[in-house]
Amino acid sequence: MNLRKMAPISKSLYKALEQKDAENSVHIEGLQVLLQTAKDEIKVLTDKVAALEASLQFTQQEQDHIKGCMATCEKDQSRQETELTR
Repeated sequence: MNLRKMAPISKSLYKALEQKDAENSVHIEGLQVLLQTAKDEIKVLTDKVAALEASLQFTQQEQDHIKGCMATCEKDQSRQETELTR
């Protein structure tokens, strides 16, 4: 595009474009703040989810261990009852 053939921009149009640019810059800065806030909240929630997953895994392991202990106790009790009845 040949810049020499372009009509000069009027001062009012130039000022309007500068004003719109300034408004857009402010809007973008606000959006960047919101984006950072959202990223921070996501990080906090991700950490909470990780902690809950670890807790759930621990609880499930404990539950499995307890089930094993209960099964052993039930077998022992059954064997003792069998010995007592003899």
